[in-house]
Amino acid sequence: MENDPALTRARISAREHISRARVTQIMSLLALPPDVQRFLGTLTDQKHIHFFSERRLRRLLSTTSDSFLRDGWDETLQEFDSLKSL
Repeated sequence: MENDPALTRARISAREHISRARVTQIMSLLALPPDVQRFLGTLTDQKHIHFFSERRLRRLLSTTSDSFLRDGWDETLQEFDSLKSL
């Protein structure tokens, strides 16, 4: 959308056959901090990928400050690490 002004959420939703609200939900994940996005991009195990569900990540973004987001991310990573070792 940044490189193509004609590309709108409405056009994406029509092209992908999903609602504009769904496009907005998905695009909201772009607001995750770059280090979080990089970490998520390194995951290859399906169980690990599933742990970081879209719902879980969107919940992090619902916080009102960066420190709360960071605290939530740290808690999520701790939970992930404890489950991963089982």
